[in-house]
Amino acid sequence: ARVAAAPRRRRDAAPPASPRKAPPAAPAVDRARECPFLLRLFWRHDAHHDVSAYGDSPASGVVPADEYRFYTWPDCTLRELTDLVKNEHVAARRPRCQLSFAIVYPDKHGRNAMKEVGLVWSTNTSVRGSSHEAETKTLSELRFQTGDFVDVAVMFPPARNQQVSHLGLDREAVGERKFAGPGDSPPRSERAEDASSPRSGGRL
Repeated sequence: ARVAAAPRRRRDAAPPASPRKAPPAAPAVDRARECPFLLRLFWRHDAHHDVSAYGDSPASGVVPADEYRFYTWPDCTLRELTDLVKNEHVAARRPRCQLSFAIVYPDKHGRNAMKEVGLVWSTNTSVRGSSHEAETKTLSELRFQTGDFVDVAVMFPPARNQQVSHLGLDREAVGERKFAGPGDSPPRSERAEDASSPRSGGRL
């Protein structure tokens, strides 16, 4: 009996697609056994430092004046970094405070570059069961490498009554409750409206 030949595939036909493999997960860190590394963190109020504040390259030895040093591990999250900053920086403990994180690293030409990687509220949102994605990002996931710097902008978003004042409107006329500023607590309704998802990003 004749056996039917298998149909020949055209040369221009694309080969069958292979299943896409997920990137390998970062190995777990045993903090009891693995030695931590020194992380140098530089802070500024209201905005990040300009990358020029770190010099042309890591070898230049130029850094901003306001610095905190911590020993930590690659699995340290932005939430953990936020709490470390709050322990040292009194202003970061105030309500409505936000911490914007950026990594300073050498680019492919060996020059310093800066990349914003996450915005975290000073208040720990995980206690309410609704932690933002940026809070759980680890240094290894953000492609931080030993020797890189962390730049933090300690910021206070303007309150709604301050925005109304900028428009030339009377706060009492629009029913806004007065409060002192970043150090005072805004109304509950305002806190709910100000809850926004922080940005997140990656290295390079």
